Amino acid sequence: MPVPRLYELLTQKRDEIVAAWIQDVRSAFGYENVSAVELRDHVPGFLDELSLVLRRLESGGPLPDETEHAAQHGLQRLRLGFNLYALVKEYGLLRKTILAFAKAEGVTVSLEDYEVVSEFLIDGIAQAVSQYGEEREAELHRQNGEHFAFVAHELRNPLMSAQLALGSLTSQSLLPPGRSTEVLKRSMVRIQDLVERSLNMALLGSQKELNRHGTDLRALIDEIVLEASPAAEEKHIRVQVEMTVVSEVDLDPRLVSSALANLVRNAIKFTSPNGHVNIRASQSLAAVHIDVSDSCGGLPPGKIDQLFTPFVQAGSDRSGFGLGLAIARRAIENHGGSISVKDRPGEGCTFTIHLPVRS
Repeated sequence: MPVPRLYELLTQKRDEIVAAWIQDVRSAFGYENVSAVELRDHVPGFLDELSLVLRRLESGGPLPDETEHAAQHGLQRLRLGFNLYALVKEYGLLRKTILAFAKAEGVTVSLEDYEVVSEFLIDGIAQAVSQYGEEREAELHRQNGEHFAFVAHELRNPLMSAQLALGSLTSQSLLPPGRSTEVLKRSMVRIQDLVERSLNMALLGSQKELNRHGTDLRALIDEIVLEASPAAEEKHIRVQVEMTVVSEVDLDPRLVSSALANLVRNAIKFTSPNGHVNIRASQSLAAVHIDVSDSCGGLPPGKIDQLFTPFVQAGSDRSGFGLGLAIARRAIENHGGSISVKDRPGEGCTFTIHLPVRS
C-alpha cells in the first residue's frame, strides 16, 4: 500500500488528528469543562484548507491568500474566555499533532511541506489574534461606554436637586448678587451640559442599532428652538425656521435632536447680540438637508478643518467643552449621513446636516 502524501493524510485522518489535538489542548490548559464541539470549532475546516494548500503546491495551482477559518476561531475563543497565550499555543500543538501523525503513518514531510505547514499556521495565528484583538477592543469600548453612561446618569439627580435649590435661593433673594453667584450659576449650566453630552457620547459609542421611525421634523425643530429660546432672548437673537420638506422623516429622533440642538446652541452662542439664526429644512431625491446659519461674522482662518475635533473650539468663547460638534457628527454619521460647514466671511457660517432618505 503506497504511503499517502501529507495532504492526503490531513484529509484521511482529519477527525483523528482533531481528536488527538483536543486531548493535547485539554492536557495543556485543563479545559475539561469545555465540550469537544466547542474545542473543535473551526479547526477541521482549517485543516481542510491546509490540505488544499499542500495539494495545490504539488500540482502548481493557485494558492489561497488566507484562511477563512482562523479569524472565526479567534473570535470564538474570545467568547469562550480563552486568553491570547492559549490561542497561540493551540496552533503550536496543532503542528505538533500533525507531525506526530505523519511520523506514525510513515509519511515523509519534505522541507517544502514543513515550511508550508509552518507558514500557514503562522498566518492562522495572525488572523486569529487579529480578530480576537479587534473584538476584545470593541467589547472594552462598549463596557467603558456603559460605565461612562452610568456615572453621567447618576450625576443627573444630585445635579438637578442642586439646580432647584439654587433657583429657590435666587427667587427668594437669599443669594447676594455679585460675581460669585454668577460664577455658580454658569458653572451649574456647564456641568449640566457636560453630563448631557457625556450621556450622548456614551449612547453613540455603544449603540449598534438605531431606533429609527417616522418623526415629525417640524415638531423636533420647534422643540429645539423652544429649549434654546432663553439663550436667544438674552442676546436679542431672532431665530427663524423655514420648512420645504415633508414633515415626517425616518430617523432616530434622540440622536438627530442631539446633533441639531448642538448646532443651534452653537449658532446662538457665537452670534453677536441682536443678530439672527436661520434654520432651513429642505429635501432632495436622496437626502433631507437641515441648514443652521448664524451671524457670527465668519470663522477664524484655518479653523474650519478643526471644528469637529473633540475639545477644540473655534471661537474665543470658552464657556463650553468643545464636544458638541464632534458628538453631532457622530450622531449623523450613525445614520449614514454627514455634516458639512460653509464659511461666509464677514457674515457667519452655515452648518448643514445631510440625512439619507430611506424608502
